[in-house]
Amino acid sequence: MLFTTQRLSVQQFNQLNVISAGDIIFQLEKHKREVEWSQRKLRKDELRKQVHDNAARIEKLGAKIKSLKHEIKNIKDTQLEYYSAKLREGTDVRQEGLIWVIKAIWCLGFSVPVSKMPQFLDKQAIEFLFKAFRRFHPSR
Repeated sequence: MLFTTQRLSVQQFNQLNVISAGDIIFQLEKHKREVEWSQRKLRKDELRKQVHDNAARIEKLGAKIKSLKHEIKNIKDTQLEYYSAKLREGTDVRQEGLIWVIKAIWCLGFSVPVSKMPQFLDKQAIEFLFKAFRRFHPSR
């Protein structure tokens, strides 16, 4: 219709403009949606990479935590052995006497049975040590 030499009525001309404007708007909207989709796809790919990287990092940190927990357990066991030996021997460790040794064992999360006390202490001395410990550390 545009290439003819006919004259178009105003109404026909407006209809052509509306259709072509509608087409343009449609194409613009379509392009906008394609760009948004493309951006979302890129963002999704970035997030997947981050998830993968984080999973690998979590796995490495989990292994490190396991190793550190094992090391802490070994240190606690070594400390317990040392303090138990000092308690059996009746050796002062820090000028605070055996009460400090009892406290150190309790702080490691272990109880102190009477059987671990030095052989040279009688029942009254052992009771005194536990009472003194509880007096300074009432939550025990």
